Amino acid sequence: MAETDLFPTNSILSEHKKKKRHREGPDEGHVEDDESDRKRRKKHREAGDPLVAESSSIDASAAVKEKKKKKKDKTGRGDTSADVAEQQADDIATDAPGETTSPKEKKKKRKKRESEGMTGDAGMAVESDVQHAKDRKKQKKRQEEHPIPDPLANSFTASFDDPVDPSAKQKKKKKSKAQQPVDASSSSLLSQHVPNDSFTAPEYITLPNNPPSFFPGFPDLTFDGSNEDILRTLQGLDMSLMTGIQSTSSQPPAHTSGSAVSGGESSKKKKKRQTALALTQSSSSDITAAHAELLSSKWLSTKQLAELAKSEGLVYKKGKFSAIEAKQVDDALEKYKVTRGLSEDSLNALIFPGDGQRKDKEFWAEITSAVPQRPLIAVYHYARRAHHPMKGQGNWKPEEDANLIQAVASLGQRWQEVSSRVGRTAADCRDRYRNHIVNRDKRVFGVWTSEEEAKLTQIVTEMQEGKDLDNDVFWNVVAEKMDGTRTRAQCRIKWTDSLSKKYKTEGASNARWSARDAVMLIQRVDALNVRDDTEISWKNISDAEWNLWSGHVMQRRFQTMKKGIKGYEDMTHSGTRHVFVTPPGPSIRAEEIRLKCQTIQSSPGPSPFFLKREVSDRFEIGTNSTLITNATILVGKGNETSIRHGDLYLDKGIVKAIGSLSYLKQANILNLTVINANEAWVTPGLVDLDTHLGLMSAPFMSGALDASSTKGPTLPWLRNIDGLNPHDEGMQLAIAGGVTSAQILARNSNNIAGQTVIVKLRQTSEGSPLSMVVEPPDNLNKSADSTRWRHIQQACGEVPSEYGNRPDAIWALRAAYARAQNIRAAQDAYCRQAEANAWDAVDVFPENLQYESLVDVLRGKVKVTTQCQGAVDIDALVRLTNEFEFSIASIQHASEAWLVPGLVNRTWGGPPTIALFATNYRYDSSSYRGSEFAPRVLTDAGITVAMKSAHPVVDSRYLLQEAQRANYYGLDSFLALASVTSIPAAAIGLDHRIGSLHEGADADVVMWDSNPLQLGATPVRVWIDGILQIPLPPRIDRDSAINEGIGKEGEQWRRFPSVPKWENERKKAIQWEGLPPLMPRKQGGNIVFLNVKDVWTRKGAMRPASNSHSNLVNITVKGGRIVCFGDDAACPLESVEESLDLDGGHIAPGMMTFGSSLGLEEISSEPSTGDGSLYNPFIEPVPPILNDPAALASAAEALMFGTRSALTAYRFGVTSATVSGTSSGDARNIISGLSTTISTGASHAMERGAIIQKYTALHVAIRRPDPISKTRQVSVSNQIAGLRRLLLGWETQETDTKRWFKKAAEGVIPLVIDVGSADIMATLLILKTEVENQLGTRMRMVFSGAAEAHILAPEIRNANVGVILDAKPGVGVWDDRRALPGLPLTNDTTLAVLFKEGVKLGLRCREAQDARNMLFNLTWAMLASNGVIKKKEAYALVSSNLQDLLGVVTEDVGDLVAYAGGGPFDMSSKTVAVISASRGVVDVF
Repeated sequence: MAETDLFPTNSILSEHKKKKRHREGPDEGHVEDDESDRKRRKKHREAGDPLVAESSSIDASAAVKEKKKKKKDKTGRGDTSADVAEQQADDIATDAPGETTSPKEKKKKRKKRESEGMTGDAGMAVESDVQHAKDRKKQKKRQEEHPIPDPLANSFTASFDDPVDPSAKQKKKKKSKAQQPVDASSSSLLSQHVPNDSFTAPEYITLPNNPPSFFPGFPDLTFDGSNEDILRTLQGLDMSLMTGIQSTSSQPPAHTSGSAVSGGESSKKKKKRQTALALTQSSSSDITAAHAELLSSKWLSTKQLAELAKSEGLVYKKGKFSAIEAKQVDDALEKYKVTRGLSEDSLNALIFPGDGQRKDKEFWAEITSAVPQRPLIAVYHYARRAHHPMKGQGNWKPEEDANLIQAVASLGQRWQEVSSRVGRTAADCRDRYRNHIVNRDKRVFGVWTSEEEAKLTQIVTEMQEGKDLDNDVFWNVVAEKMDGTRTRAQCRIKWTDSLSKKYKTEGASNARWSARDAVMLIQRVDALNVRDDTEISWKNISDAEWNLWSGHVMQRRFQTMKKGIKGYEDMTHSGTRHVFVTPPGPSIRAEEIRLKCQTIQSSPGPSPFFLKREVSDRFEIGTNSTLITNATILVGKGNETSIRHGDLYLDKGIVKAIGSLSYLKQANILNLTVINANEAWVTPGLVDLDTHLGLMSAPFMSGALDASSTKGPTLPWLRNIDGLNPHDEGMQLAIAGGVTSAQILARNSNNIAGQTVIVKLRQTSEGSPLSMVVEPPDNLNKSADSTRWRHIQQACGEVPSEYGNRPDAIWALRAAYARAQNIRAAQDAYCRQAEANAWDAVDVFPENLQYESLVDVLRGKVKVTTQCQGAVDIDALVRLTNEFEFSIASIQHASEAWLVPGLVNRTWGGPPTIALFATNYRYDSSSYRGSEFAPRVLTDAGITVAMKSAHPVVDSRYLLQEAQRANYYGLDSFLALASVTSIPAAAIGLDHRIGSLHEGADADVVMWDSNPLQLGATPVRVWIDGILQIPLPPRIDRDSAINEGIGKEGEQWRRFPSVPKWENERKKAIQWEGLPPLMPRKQGGNIVFLNVKDVWTRKGAMRPASNSHSNLVNITVKGGRIVCFGDDAACPLESVEESLDLDGGHIAPGMMTFGSSLGLEEISSEPSTGDGSLYNPFIEPVPPILNDPAALASAAEALMFGTRSALTAYRFGVTSATVSGTSSGDARNIISGLSTTISTGASHAMERGAIIQKYTALHVAIRRPDPISKTRQVSVSNQIAGLRRLLLGWETQETDTKRWFKKAAEGVIPLVIDVGSADIMATLLILKTEVENQLGTRMRMVFSGAAEAHILAPEIRNANVGVILDAKPGVGVWDDRRALPGLPLTNDTTLAVLFKEGVKLGLRCREAQDARNMLFNLTWAMLASNGVIKKKEAYALVSSNLQDLLGVVTEDVGDLVAYAGGGPFDMSSKTVAVISASRGVVDVF
């Protein structure tokens, strides 16, 4: 409904509206500039058009006043329209005047304005209004002295075809100016229009100030005051009785001479018609029928309708056409076309007559008769708008805005001409320009400041003193007074939905919608007795006793309540009304109950209008628009993911357009940032379905660990947001990896760990955890829509073992859901009693705050995330869902799901999304059968797969690498990208706004320096909600400019990578249920490798033995050694037992891994599969039997060969491993003992070459206390003191500890120290110097980990200390907080800084199951160095350099690895064999 008065009066404000509208001309389909309007009227007047003549005769003086107004307009008079809706002439309500203001009030306001010294546009407007009021007052006095007839009376007798007699005009000019009074009883028009039947009174009626006898059915109803007061009085009545009341009325409304004022019309300019129609007494039903006949046969202007409403009690409807009325008009048009055999073009010719053609009176009268409450002019304009050829074009697009700006710049505000250029209706062009284009450069969006709120309140209250603060506001004027920084719509909504409430409650702005409000609303709507929701005037529902809520709020609340009715979509208004009607009894309580019952039954999901939004709810004020041009854009969702070349426009926090948008660069859009992508890949922001970000905050500290609770197995009442730390440094690192949204999960140490949230990772201006949440549900934000998804997490299987075994876990879940099921059943029974009006049986609504989230799970309002890994766990989960009938959104860590896809498909409600790692398995018994082929197998079975990080298990920053690896092992390229974008977004119910790029989606966008599936792909820019996050804003401690893309030049980096074929391996994995044989096939005879592109060993590249010009050669191997290198002639194939085609592949040295427990254990969380824990002599006594103060142990005594992690690493080119007593970095053991170097492909320790070096290095760890450990820990100073004592030989007994630490001090064996802090490293460098000076030796000290080593790079080089780093920097403890993260946050990594400084470097791997990914990690480290480190230098970091640092001595050549299909750094390659000279064999895979 348009925001305007329903009842016409003669207020100054309403006259001001009418004058302004008369200036603007007609609307919607026939908007014209003033010059063309004058020409048209003159043309029709000369042709004798009765309509024009009639209009001219009614108000000739208006032309004179119009000229004065135009003159003022040219001097700068502003636009004073009250609303966009008020600008549409087809909506009759928009032309209605305002409420009546008494002369005393007018005089008071006029004096106030004059005392305030109003000047400029506002002053001119007030001046004009005051003068107009004076003119009307004088005219009224003259009319009282010389009564005149209604000037409309004669004009109504003219038919459509009556000509205007020019001679009659001349005769009238000679008549006397004095008019003879006419009896009011003879001045009614109704006797001329008395049809055979009557019609029901419409919803909105116009009533004169007549006595209460007009409504005999309501004897107490009085009408003292304005029409607005009348409306308020009628709100409480049963409007359905109105027809009966009118039919029993004995007297028609009295006509008074004073009610027929011609609006200030001068008798000097125009004579009044003398002839008056004789009125006859008619029944009220005749009067009602006469109204219908009159409305459908006469072209009555707004002014004429208003005067007839006052003088004759004319009943007519105004405002927006309801859905029923719209259908009535459409049906009437179709009937007219069919009955007359017209074509569509012929019908359109009647609706849109050409130039010079007249309107068909019969046609329009028949169409109007279909909606008897509507005036003919309203039906005319509605039909023209509804059937306009340019209608229904939807939201304005950026290119249309640009065209509109250009058209107005060249044509001015001549809207008809502008329309033809833009391709929109003239009214659309006008409204778009005035309401969205003007002041766009100054416009502000987002949260209102307190200063803005205060200013708006002051403007509205001053302008509307004494008036209705909700409905009588000129919002265009308000927007102007706000200096154009806020649109009229923003001002209106802010006032009506927020500030008005605060103003009415004198500052108590925390009032919330209550059950009583719902009851009042339902009662008011029911009293209206309308046929359809669209007939409800929401802004006029309230009254003096209940006026806290705006019409906008009430409409939204009513729609929300309707959604609570099952099947409401298929119900009529009367049907929903029947459900809402209050039965006899305590009405407020009844409606409160019904509202509660409807709310719990509502379905979650986005509004159908969500994608049509203009501004994101997350938009931050001051954010520039962004145009990304010439991009390769990833669009679509899931299986429909594809690429599109073009441009991307981001504005107000959303994606506004995708396609060819070059015109925007010429559109002069202010605050527009244009970025040429140069065909770079642009994707949606990545979505991580499983992280502990904010709950395990980096750097890890005990005070910021809120990821688990010890209060019981089932805790559905806990909420993760209550522990979410928005300052987690891991969030910025995740953004650096392209992750923009994440689900925050607690650790799965409970069967039900609580309610989760989905957050955007950027820092908000508010800075609160809640402001980061995407679509916070109503239990977090009471103002939110109850249809938003909620989220909860649960677990089964071995993980929550703290509270029992697997049966215990499932029983805990069943018991919790059984309790929730009972609560739901009680609620449903309660609601059934309410629906049956059994109020005596209804007491307190049954609910439980602890289990309400599980009740919502059973009602389908919650997305459930479950961790279940093994097939046994998944089976129990599937049975649980079918028992209690609830669906699962995703299953996390589902390591064995790929083995039972049919079981997964039996989940109640359909198969969930399976969230997986790419290769991170065998960390516990349930993940032991996990496979790198799982994503492909599940996808082939029709189950959606999402890759996840489980941060910090895998840093969320490296989420994309999980997708890259899944693609490497066979997952389709587009599905791999969807697995970290649209698929996880859909699993959490937010794919309408995140995870994909489409118009209306959130502006979460990532631009990459290469194809996202290429190893090392790095974000160049990241936007979240349209706000640039990467690169970081300038700061004194940051690099001034980030140089990305070095080493990624060439077209091949823009393409999807080629990957190997894995069909055989995948089939074998399925056949063996995840445990296929891994031992290689040994070949000791002659074997030839064909089509080899490159060969290099530790000594360097090898040269072919012939002068062949071919780029590919053959390699012959015998007994594990290369015996021939050349072409077919040089290396004949005679007596060859086997040949392997490398297809342009390479042969390179085998890699070595260090830093993990590989070779000492099979499953890290299973003590029975490993060595166990070493004694820590710093905190516990060493048994005497060991006779060693440090209980120094050697890893050689606890080796395990043939583990799956070792053999898998061997198959990927990692041929050796150096392992110590405990994994590096384990702070529980300060002295880790002696390491051993082994062959990863050996079967047992006694096999030839299995143990490469029994004693490799001595290992210690110097770190600050572990933030997670609950046990007593040793101080750093005590650790250093103990190390000094051992190195200086102060141990008196001849023990292993003394002997090996002496060797370390003398440099016989390397001393490898696991350390992170630069401060501790500095202390160790000083200690090294001290030991060397005292003993006269040169120690071989190596720092392992060393995240902050770049701070001491020169000192480390000068001390001749080597450094072994993690291949990829990540989040960690306090000691590691100053690590250099690399691109796109810093130009350098710690590795690059140390490399440039000349420090001897190697790389380590901390997880045994991750050793297989050495080449992936190495490639990332090389590319992250920004071109500093080349391929051969990078390869040395995991081969020769690492061996040198650890003191590993091998044969001259060592093991060699054969890669087919490419080199070690190519994703197209895979390992096919290992050539082992030390063992005299070739291992073939």
